[in-house]
Amino acid sequence: MFIRSLSRLLAMTAAICTLALTQGTALAAEKKIEEITVLAPRITSEQRTSPPYGKTVVAQKSMVVNIADLDITRTADMRKARDRVEEAATSVCEQLEEELPFGQPRTPECIRRAVSDTMAQLEEIAMLE
Repeated sequence: MFIRSLSRLLAMTAAICTLALTQGTALAAEKKIEEITVLAPRITSEQRTSPPYGKTVVAQKSMVVNIADLDITRTADMRKARDRVEEAATSVCEQLEEELPFGQPRTPECIRRAVSDTMAQLEEIAMLE
């Protein structure tokens, strides 16, 4: 009797979890993403030969990219989104280079990483839609 009740309880719990997961996915698919943020980090160290030897500065810039007019489930629109993300990444990485000229990563790597990270998020979102 106890085992049968426990089995029913587990079956009901599994059904409720499945329903909640299905509804959560459906809600995520219904909500259209209108913008995504491109984030570019840069690290630099102040060089000193005497104590205190210098400090590490971590800076970042971001830019919001509007994609409200795109359907990111379509390949052509995903390409347009990538173009916008690349433009934003180039802008913020160049700004960081001006502010911290000796920082890392260098501008081309900064752009590559910012685009890669942003597009990975966008592709993940597109899979939910």
